Amino acid sequence: MCSAGLAFLVVALFGAAQEARAAGPWYVNAATGDDGNDCLSAATPCATVAAAIDLAGSGDVINIAPGTYIENLYVSGKDLHFAGASAQKTILDGGGGGRVLEILSADATLSDLTVQNGWNDDNRGGGGIYIQNGDLTIINAVLRDNVDEGLAGGALRANGLFAGDTMVLT
Repeated sequence: MCSAGLAFLVVALFGAAQEARAAGPWYVNAATGDDGNDCLSAATPCATVAAAIDLAGSGDVINIAPGTYIENLYVSGKDLHFAGASAQKTILDGGGGGRVLEILSADATLSDLTVQNGWNDDNRGGGGIYIQNGDLTIINAVLRDNVDEGLAGGALRANGLFAGDTMVLT
């Protein structure tokens, strides 16, 4: 069989190669972003953190510009680093309608941001942040005004560790 025929056979049997996913870092800016952007530079950022999470792969960094992001975020199975501009200027806000950040089966790093106004009542804890089966690193961050109506740990529940409704970590 000629090489062209063999190549056709391989493609026919195994399907065409999938388009490669771009690697981060990813950029988010509520003021100038658009979730239709490629989010690969500060000039073409996403508008929401959720859009950047969807694009990111395990090990990627999501750079979050100053601003308040009212979102309830979910991450499963991919290790991510959420990097804000500073805890005073980059705020992830749950809007009082759910957890700010829920992470399952993944490791996460949060740096230079605030997590606030998370709410939960599912008896698992963690109004601000809930992480299960993963490690959480928090650097230069503030967790404040987070509530858990069910179990405990308004600010944070990480693999069984509970923390109150406000924490400042440096």
